[in-house]
Amino acid sequence: GGVLVVVGVAEDGDRVRDALSLVLNPVVGLIRHPRPARSVPTGMTAPVAAPRETFAQIHAVLTTALPGVRVRRRLFWRYTAVWAAPAGLARRPTAPSARTSSLCGRYGRRLPRTRPGGP
Repeated sequence: GGVLVVVGVAEDGDRVRDALSLVLNPVVGLIRHPRPARSVPTGMTAPVAAPRETFAQIHAVLTTALPGVRVRRRLFWRYTAVWAAPAGLARRPTAPSARTSSLCGRYGRRLPRTRPGGP
């Protein structure tokens, strides 16, 4: 058994949702952080990459690879996926399908390190 929880960012592709997110993102930021930060918080120094896949593509791969996964859109461009492994599931990894590996294979290598506030 076990539970896999993924919090990710997807390229939305929905112009209305994108426009709404662009307007609301700074408003929520101002409400949550009314004063500018003096330095970049330690928790925000991880390397990041822009999303390449749409929510629909991510949903299709996750539901194919993880039967019973629950994928939900969240605020702005985020999504969550929660999958509970069936009891007694073998822990030995299996070979991914061609569809899954073509979409996920590009993330198998490490992202380049970036410095806070710069590329």
